[in-house]
Amino acid sequence: MSKYIDAEKFLKYLGVSEDVVSGSSSAFDKGMVNMIRRIRKLVESGDFDTDRWISVKERLPAVGETVLIYYRYHDQQSIVTARFVNGGFIGFWDADVTHWQPLPEPPKEGENG
Repeated sequence: MSKYIDAEKFLKYLGVSEDVVSGSSSAFDKGMVNMIRRIRKLVESGDFDTDRWISVKERLPAVGETVLIYYRYHDQQSIVTARFVNGGFIGFWDADVTHWQPLPEPPKEGENG
């Protein structure tokens, strides 16, 4: 299962990190500031958003990863969980799997009942 970060907390951490090294004149610290700014731009853009459907033409899940898939088979279509192995999704070898996305995190103990 994929791990996710809280973007707001991460941006706050990056702000503190940038402040720590921005006054330095070393090439390493300047490189760190540049990297922090690039990461902040990526986080703010949301381009890494994992709550979207990913086309199997764009990329595939990691081998052994269980994900949500959207598939069509004859006149049926559905969203189910499936494990990706050997270049396909177990149990859906003949189906037209077009999209997938990582599973959400399970609820925490005591959350919503």
